[in-house]
Amino acid sequence: YGAQPPAPERVELPVHRVSAGNGPPRFSVTVTINGQPVEAALDTGSVGLRVVGSALPSGGRETGQTVGIGFNSGVQLSGRVVRARVSFGDLPEATVALQRIDQATCRTGVPRCDATGSDMSSFRIMSEGVAGQGFVAILGIGLRPERLGHPLEQAGVTRWIVELPRSAAETGKLILNPTDAEVAGYRQVALLPDKNEVRGCIRSETHERCAPTMIDSGAPGITLFGADAEDLPAQGTEAILSLGEGDDSPSMTVTIGRRDQGGAARIRPARPDAPTSFSFGIAPYLHWSILYDSRARTLGVSDR
Repeated sequence: YGAQPPAPERVELPVHRVSAGNGPPRFSVTVTINGQPVEAALDTGSVGLRVVGSALPSGGRETGQTVGIGFNSGVQLSGRVVRARVSFGDLPEATVALQRIDQATCRTGVPRCDATGSDMSSFRIMSEGVAGQGFVAILGIGLRPERLGHPLEQAGVTRWIVELPRSAAETGKLILNPTDAEVAGYRQVALLPDKNEVRGCIRSETHERCAPTMIDSGAPGITLFGADAEDLPAQGTEAILSLGEGDDSPSMTVTIGRRDQGGAARIRPARPDAPTSFSFGIAPYLHWSILYDSRARTLGVSDR
């Protein structure tokens, strides 16, 4: 009989909450790249490790590939793929493909975004257009196919738990390789094929709408893409957000407009790949601990 392989090492990274002035909360973790610590925005709405070129520690190797990505905020990033030595907390160092951000622009049709008025020496991710605010890197840990590859999977991680801090006084957790005992109580929801989305619904006394839905640590509020104003429950209304299929799908209550609950809501034009879709933003993270399983392609939720 062959020996069982050792269990993957469980590692816990602190998640920091940053707010500037009246701006929305943003979340970050420290990643070590080529031996140097880099603070990266934690983004479950995207996939890939991306670093502003002027802030990328030396020591990586260019591959000759070029990649780009567009965000719902309107920011579009492009640059070369670099293979670098990356470690997450106490995990062993791994070679990870990352994007060196060489150019940041606003997507066509978006006249102003975080890239407006910035050159690459001053551009910062999630800056809200405020000089000196934001991050030089973004760590995207959602689940969908991505040319750049998944940074955690490249480091040997196949499941992870995200617990965002609910206030500036708290520190959250990004748990890599949680134990079987830790994940036993999570309610699983299947991701849609090749998407970083599940089926989601918004219900209130006057509204009910379901669509493909992303939960996104990089988005401070609820967004309805391709919807009409009348599809949005009124300010101050209690709404139920649910994830998955069936009457017993995990659900939570949020007050529309309550920023402290992640309940600020807005309508935006439809995205190119979907006639109607939702982003529930950070609201689910403020209510639940969220488990990602890349092999099973599921999200799991557990009360905090």
